[in-house]
Amino acid sequence: IAKRELGTLEDLMNLYASDLETDGKRTAKEVRRITAKDIHPYLLTRPAHLITREDILDILTPIAQRGALVQADNTRSYLRAAFELGANAQSLTRWRGKTKSFEISINPVASVRKSQSVKPRGKRHLNPTEVRSLWSSDGLTPIMLLSLKLILTSGQRVEEVLGASWDEFDEKRENLDYPRSPSQNSPQNNRTAHRPTNQTSYRFVERYQGVINIWPPALSIQ
Repeated sequence: IAKRELGTLEDLMNLYASDLETDGKRTAKEVRRITAKDIHPYLLTRPAHLITREDILDILTPIAQRGALVQADNTRSYLRAAFELGANAQSLTRWRGKTKSFEISINPVASVRKSQSVKPRGKRHLNPTEVRSLWSSDGLTPIMLLSLKLILTSGQRVEEVLGASWDEFDEKRENLDYPRSPSQNSPQNNRTAHRPTNQTSYRFVERYQGVINIWPPALSIQ
């Protein structure tokens, strides 16, 4: 196979995002955003098998040095998974013959250490005065206000609420049903997770359905 025919880093990231989309994983949008924002065009046009450990560090270092350590580690995880997929794509029935060959023999991300050994836990919470102030704020858009109220009343993770569609709120069973995140996916797990909610959350959903044209809110965040 001529090297000019081998897949580039951009081809690899697009393949990885497509693989996530095929599995219904919301992180596909984040992978595409990172590809466009945080990977320099000159690296995207380089054949994936020529990407080195130093190139990976050149991608991650600016992210970490702007203080986004969690984002840097998430990007590292996406890149590592993308190279793993590229190395094995022709052995997977899903992609065999449908994607370019990458001829990746070594994962350049494997030897790159994380920016932080443990993800930091939140150290403070909103006090009652802050909650009341936000709850009745007139400085928030309808999408922001609904998102805030659903997070506060349902107890769900921010990313679960921001990525949920209207039809994932199951009022009858009082559940929020959504595709599992990558960390939750495994052959033993179903592809859908079920989180208990409550009638208060559904009242907000019903109230705002006729007001909000774009939902989930993640779709309106550029």
